Amino acid sequence: MALQTLVFTIFWRLIRSELGVDKDKQQVLSVLKSVKERDFSQDLLHLQQVRLLLVGEKDAIHVKAAKFIGQRFPNSEIKIIQNAGHEINEDQPIALANEIINLD
Repeated sequence: MALQTLVFTIFWRLIRSELGVDKDKQQVLSVLKSVKERDFSQDLLHLQQVRLLLVGEKDAIHVKAAKFIGQRFPNSEIKIIQNAGHEINEDQPIALANEIINLD
């Protein structure tokens, strides 16, 4: 999150025009800061069951997070979607749909 915040700070104009972000820079940086400071580990304790974790292979941070979560839920399954980044629905919509359809 620190790296993402730095990138947003430095390349704000480019990111805003490319992504069509309609928020001001301080709003976006405030959200990034709050997410960075949030510790979700206690929230995991309240989950009863995690069945399937889908993550894009190019989304290194979330691959690591999926493995972390998967270790805490022995009946969970991690599926890494090839040729996908953070937005699996954009990068590999058919692969994502197939995983959802085949979910028991």
